[in-house]
Amino acid sequence: MSKRGAQSLLSANRGALVRGASTTFSFGNSLRSATVNNYSSEKSSTATTAPAIDPHQVLFYEYVEGMLEKRGPHRASHFQFAQPYADRGELLSGGAWDDVSGGMLLFKATKEKVAEFARNDPYVKAGLVKDYKIKTWSVVIKGKQKY
Repeated sequence: MSKRGAQSLLSANRGALVRGASTTFSFGNSLRSATVNNYSSEKSSTATTAPAIDPHQVLFYEYVEGMLEKRGPHRASHFQFAQPYADRGELLSGGAWDDVSGGMLLFKATKEKVAEFARNDPYVKAGLVKDYKIKTWSVVIKGKQKY
């Protein structure tokens, strides 16, 4: 079985993760065993090892119609407001969707801190954000980035 196939099966099976175990899967007429990164998807009441959850907050903005034209006078103050959050490592990244219908900002901060950011953002105060929502994102797999 390919690594990608094993990862797909691991993702599809919502069982507990057990370190060092293997699981047998059926593919048509043949049986295959798979272990992915020393974790298997075998269900067990003795499961003690699972990926560490690293909660992040995602702030979603829904912009007003014509945002591309309307944001000009407020853009510098929006960036100046956000920079200290980035400097402290709370704001990891952010930006608008390609169609400028809204944007997304990724935080490593409490939900309360993100709500404070949203309430005080110059875009929100200027009425350029129709609506916003904050969702907690449970990060369990990371690449080599420093997020």
